[in-house]
Amino acid sequence: MAAKKAGKTRSARARGLRTLQHQTLPPKTRHAIDTEVWFRSLIVEGRPPAQRDHRWSTKDQVHDEALGWFLERHAEHAFQEYPARRTSDEDLTFWVDSRLMERARRMAERDGVKLARLIDAAAELVCAGAPAGRTAALSAARAGRGPSTV
Repeated sequence: MAAKKAGKTRSARARGLRTLQHQTLPPKTRHAIDTEVWFRSLIVEGRPPAQRDHRWSTKDQVHDEALGWFLERHAEHAFQEYPARRTSDEDLTFWVDSRLMERARRMAERDGVKLARLIDAAAELVCAGAPAGRTAALSAARAGRGPSTV
């Protein structure tokens, strides 16, 4: 068996800090997520090489930010407009921060909905409900990576 490379850190997935989520989302939401990732990649590529953080422009990051925002926004009061599953929804599998997933499970139980509907609502509100690039611009501004610094 080969020895581990010295100084090599294991990924969040390898450390068990990410959970694989399989569910369905409407095509509009999937397209909005893809557009967000594309927009973020443009921002990242416009940065000098030493300042590029490619992890920020991944679908995993977009899902994490959408779910985190939703959980914060609706922590005190139950969300009332959870979407029903639609026949046009498409299967999607993605990784989510395990701590966010645990919080989402508790909120879904509190609100009496399935976890998949909660994640659907979060993605739809944050990504599909936003003009292209809005979530990237907001996130970038908070992290000091906004278009004005490109």
